[in-house]
Amino acid sequence: MITQQEIEINSILYLRTASDKYQIRQIETGAIYDEAIDSIPCLYTYEETDEPLQQPEPEPEQKLNYE
Repeated sequence: MITQQEIEINSILYLRTASDKYQIRQIETGAIYDEAIDSIPCLYTYEETDEPLQQPEPEPEQKLNYE
């Protein structure tokens, strides 16, 4: 499900658009995103794709040296 939320960055309002499970497509350009942050008023519209969100690669565990 796509959600939109107003967020404030440096005293400027933006609209964050994201899905809980899938990537989103910007309808006007076809660009694919995990999330989109646009200035208000937002010039773009979005739809869900059937592609799951990209999972970040886990950080390699740091080895502790007890010498």
